[in-house]
Amino acid sequence: MAEAKQSATSAAVQSQVPVVVNEGSQYVTIPKKTVLGWDHPGVGINLKHWGPGTHLVSDAEAGEINRILERHNSEQIRILRPEVDRVAEAKSRDFIG
Repeated sequence: MAEAKQSATSAAVQSQVPVVVNEGSQYVTIPKKTVLGWDHPGVGINLKHWGPGTHLVSDAEAGEINRILERHNSEQIRILRPEVDRVAEAKSRDFIG
């Protein structure tokens, strides 16, 4: 039984894909670097903080961490492509006005 948990743990770490280990928990990987190459600040929910690496968290926390990571990545991509935001804003103004 312990060997099965350990093999699931090592498989989750190697593949870096959320894997359900116990019912109600899964592994989540937070990258070491951001899209821009900076050190990742980690993710904080309420008073809990997870730094870069692989963490075993509850399903609810995993969903929230993944949502925060997606939002963080999209915000950094917006830094690289500011003209896309300006074009979208201009189109929305023309459509409304």
